[in-house]
Amino acid sequence: MTQKLFSQIDAENIERIKNMHPLGIGETTDVVPLIAFLLSDGSRWITGQNIKIDGGYSVQ
Repeated sequence: MTQKLFSQIDAENIERIKNMHPLGIGETTDVVPLIAFLLSDGSRWITGQNIKIDGGYSVQ
C-alpha cells in the first residue's frame, strides 16, 4: 500500500509521512510476530485489547 501511495505523491510529502513514523515505515514482517502470537495458545487470556502496531505514529 505504501509503495502505491508513494508513487502518487511528491518527495516532500513522502518525507513528511516518513517523519511521522519514528520507527520507520513498516513492512509485513513487522506485524507477523504479533499476529502469530495472537493466534497461538499463548494469547488465550487476552481479551478486548487494542494493540497498535504503527511504528510510533500514535505517540505523535
